[in-house]
Amino acid sequence: MPFYLFTVLPIYRFTYLPFYLFTVLPIPSSLAWNPYARQVISFADYDGAISLFDANAGSVSCELKEHEKRVWSLDFSTLDPTLLCSGSDDGLVKVWSTSQRQSAATIKCRANVCSVQFSPVNANVVAFSSAAHQTHVYDLRRTQRPLVVLAGHKRAVSYVKWLGAHQLITASTDNTLKLWDVTRGFDGVNGAACDPCVRTFGGHQNKRNFVGMDVSKDGRIVCGSEDNTVCLFSKSVPTPVAMTSLSLTAAWGHQTSQQQTPAEKPGLFVSAVAWSPCGERVLAANSCGAVKVLELTHDESS
Repeated sequence: MPFYLFTVLPIYRFTYLPFYLFTVLPIPSSLAWNPYARQVISFADYDGAISLFDANAGSVSCELKEHEKRVWSLDFSTLDPTLLCSGSDDGLVKVWSTSQRQSAATIKCRANVCSVQFSPVNANVVAFSSAAHQTHVYDLRRTQRPLVVLAGHKRAVSYVKWLGAHQLITASTDNTLKLWDVTRGFDGVNGAACDPCVRTFGGHQNKRNFVGMDVSKDGRIVCGSEDNTVCLFSKSVPTPVAMTSLSLTAAWGHQTSQQQTPAEKPGLFVSAVAWSPCGERVLAANSCGAVKVLELTHDESS
């Protein structure tokens, strides 16, 4: 197996759209770009309202108001970009069509929904995780019962990501990630004794906060940690294959060695991570506002 390393790239500069475009919106709790209509951005706020924003027109094109509490997660389907799903603290997952104001489907979870994502191979299948320590997979054509329930985490499941057609990665505040084979869960529904959990990952710290988790197209897993580090996992190895600390990449390098920079203070944690489309770079942010671009390199001889 190649030995992976993170190297730090200079932070990119962003070109901002005119500021007034965004001042009309409430403070967002989640957002998502439409994968095809790239000028369309979905925002959700702490009151549960979802807005579809047209960046070209500079205005909100549609408002969706059915959730009663904060929306934690939004996801557009990559197969049908007119479909949007949302998960909220009100215990509901809602599926929306961008062509209408009313939701097309509602799934009752009865626990705070933390993360939602459409299947990459079936626009009718959605997975979501919750504070009830479980992950559910539903067919939107039959929402009376789930296709499979994945239980094994001991605390809230903060993130769920599809890893190919039949596997899921989940992250929990029980200090673990888990790799699931959804098809094994189908067998369990039919009575066969088969554990859908393929592997449990550890080595990072996560007991309280949302620390971020993302999966690259080639199956590499990156997540944050409450010790202010970014961790890289291979799905075949239960411990990190690479780690780097954001405190070593602080944006306050002009300070003297006697001064404690914000990125070195205790209690900081990585709050968000995201793979680049090429799968070789990771954007990572922490709780003091430091944002860094990390590049993945490896030594084949190691």
